[in-house]
Amino acid sequence: MKKNPLNLDPKEELRRMQAMVERRFAHDPPVRSHDDEPIPVPVDASERDGILTIKAAVPGIRCDEVDVCISDHAVTFSNAPSCQCGRFLRTVELPEDWATSLARTRFRNGFVYVRIPKSTSRHASA
Repeated sequence: MKKNPLNLDPKEELRRMQAMVERRFAHDPPVRSHDDEPIPVPVDASERDGILTIKAAVPGIRCDEVDVCISDHAVTFSNAPSCQCGRFLRTVELPEDWATSLARTRFRNGFVYVRIPKSTSRHASA
């Protein structure tokens, strides 16, 4: 059974996705100032068989335009300021006990997938 380990609010995620789609496909490009907030990246997370999967929607973006930064406590999706689609950014805080050093990232069909295995207990062999 899939779990939502990041406690994401589905309604808020839908609002973020709608805002992103509206900005991306607007007939008239919005006037953007340098202090505009970045476009939010909709994400979904699930845990299955000890693997945390975070899926970020980045429609219309090429894989070379997406940066994924994985730290011990968070995953950040962003892009270069020179990208024609506008700036986007989303940081997802991670729960404890995930082996971020073993994380794998994949880009496919407008989605970025980050898979992180659960850490094994340091005291299991003791």
